[in-house]
Amino acid sequence: KGADGSLSEKQKYIEEEINLTPRQVLRTPDIYLFWGIMCLSLIPLTLLTATIKVVGQRSIPDDSYLSLVNTLGAIFNTLARIAWGPVGDCLSYKLPLVCINLFYGTILITLPFIPAIPNYGKYLYAVWVILMFLCIAGNFVMLPFGVSRAFGHKSFAMNYGIVFSAFLPGSVTGALIVYFVKLEFYLDEIFIACGAISLLSCVFAILLNDRDSPRLCRAISCRKRKSNPESPLKLSTL
Repeated sequence: KGADGSLSEKQKYIEEEINLTPRQVLRTPDIYLFWGIMCLSLIPLTLLTATIKVVGQRSIPDDSYLSLVNTLGAIFNTLARIAWGPVGDCLSYKLPLVCINLFYGTILITLPFIPAIPNYGKYLYAVWVILMFLCIAGNFVMLPFGVSRAFGHKSFAMNYGIVFSAFLPGSVTGALIVYFVKLEFYLDEIFIACGAISLLSCVFAILLNDRDSPRLCRAISCRKRKSNPESPLKLSTL
C-alpha cells in the first residue's frame, strides 16, 4: 500500500509494543526501576510522618503553628496530585520523576537545619514542608502514569500491581526503623538518610527508558529499542 498503509503498520507495531503483559513486563528492566522508586519513596514517607513535627519543635516552640503547617502540607499534597497531571501530559514521566526526586532529596537533606535560621527559619520551615509534600504527591502521580505510558493500558492493573508490591518492603522497613530507633535523637541523620534515598530514586529514574521524554533524557537509559521499521518494535530483555 502507499504511505497510509505503511503508517497503519507502524501504528500496529507501536500498539503491540506498548501493551505488554505482566510476563513481558517482568523481562524488562524498567519494571524493576519503577519498583525500586516506589519502595524507596515509601521508606522516607513513613519516617517523615513520625518526625516532621518533631524537627520543627527544636526551634519553633509553637504547636499550633506546627500543626497548621502540617495541615497546609496535607492540603497541598492533595491539590498537587491534580496539578501534576498536566505536567505528565506535557513532559511524560521520566523528566518529572528525575526532577522531583532530585528536588525532594535536596529538601530533605536541608530541612532539619532550616528552622534554626534566625528570624526566617519559622517561615522557611513552612515553605520546606509544603515543597516536601508537593514532591511526595508528584512521585505518587508519576509512578502509575509512568507504568501506564511504559507498558500500555491493556494490562495496567496487573502491571501496576507488580510495582505496588514494593509497598510491603518499603513500609515495613520504615515501620521497623520507627519502632527500634529513638528518632528524636537522630533527626538530622534520619533526614539526611531520607534525602540520600530520594537521590537514589533520582538515579533509578534517570535509567528509565521513556520514548516520549525530551531527547536529552532519552540519551540515558538502561535499555535500547530496535528501530527497524519493517519489524515490530520490541523491548530488549535483561
